[in-house]
Amino acid sequence: MRLYKLILLFMLSLLVPILLSQDLSQEIYILGNVFKMGDDNLIKGLNVEFPVNASGIRRIEYIAHYVEVSSFFIGKYEVTVGEYKKFVNETSYKIFYQVYHGLDENFWERYEGKDDYQMGYLNYPDMIAYCQWLTNKTGDLYRLPTEAEWEYMARRNSNGRFPWGDTSKKFIIDIKSDKPDDYGRHNSPVSYFSSDITKDGVIGTFGGQETILDFSHTSFYSESPAINPVSVAGFPYARGQKRGYWAKENTNQGVLKRNSISYITKTPRDYYSFRVLRSSYDLIFNENTVTECTYFPKKGICLENNLSLHTKPDQNSSVRGYLFKNSYVDILFKSLSITGESEKSHNWYFIVYTKPFHKNGYTCFQSKTGWIKGSDLKLLEKFWYEEDYSYLLPIQ
Repeated sequence: MRLYKLILLFMLSLLVPILLSQDLSQEIYILGNVFKMGDDNLIKGLNVEFPVNASGIRRIEYIAHYVEVSSFFIGKYEVTVGEYKKFVNETSYKIFYQVYHGLDENFWERYEGKDDYQMGYLNYPDMIAYCQWLTNKTGDLYRLPTEAEWEYMARRNSNGRFPWGDTSKKFIIDIKSDKPDDYGRHNSPVSYFSSDITKDGVIGTFGGQETILDFSHTSFYSESPAINPVSVAGFPYARGQKRGYWAKENTNQGVLKRNSISYITKTPRDYYSFRVLRSSYDLIFNENTVTECTYFPKKGICLENNLSLHTKPDQNSSVRGYLFKNSYVDILFKSLSITGESEKSHNWYFIVYTKPFHKNGYTCFQSKTGWIKGSDLKLLEKFWYEEDYSYLLPIQ
């Protein structure tokens, strides 16, 4: 019996380091369910179809509607500097901010001794590149959360506009005791504001500005599908509050507020952060002609010329522009059209392409989105983290 116990203890001693090395505590399981997304109380007295606040800003994300979200795992914290540096060290990837400003290794000097800080200065493609690397490395599907997933995670079990409930007063007092002026709205350790916590244990949803997978669409809330919705038109946007807003009294919107951001900008902020979601399901929604939409990140150089860029995955939909040969293309979603028997055999891809232009002595960037029929699109494929951004360097 004693020998049996010794053998058992020895086996456990071998197993424990393996379990610890997986560090599962950094991911939180979110059980899927139906929830009420948005809050009509925030648009009282406003035109429900076109709600505009006192500042003249349209707040369509406040329109309440019911959504079903499937279960998923999500990062307990935003992605840290240390985690992103592991990705950079393995792939030699350089973020766009670093390449555009010619910083090379000097970029990382600002993060010396700050591995536990949230990773900032990132553009949307820099976040997708990290997710693709993590997916390839682990064999699990990692991506940014959709807006519905993010809001459900941030409000689950609270039934309010905040992760802890429906009032901000107590939280503002708590945060003031956390010395917000030490960091203001800027980059900070991911665990610093520990009182900013959901009832599932996710840290920092109210105090951060986190990028999500969806693209902005002015009518999406009124047309939103009921199950796992994702908006695929316009520009990417961020959810949550910018750091520093907690010290103000006008925080009644809680985690409902949405901020549009550029797909690529030469001046991303140090508080532009993100957290990753691990999922075992495709993103499926029913929007007009679309029966299925799957997250499908690919990147490459277009080998064809003058390809029509449609507003929907439908040959008969409006053409919003054209894609030309040698354009650098980012694919984010794959869809199947149901507009006719002849279309069923064709995948459609939701793509983004960005080009620089000169304005008032400055280099600016224009990103266009749209759907291209898969049979038309031929690419010289690359991994997201193989990008060198040479095509977006300043115009001389």
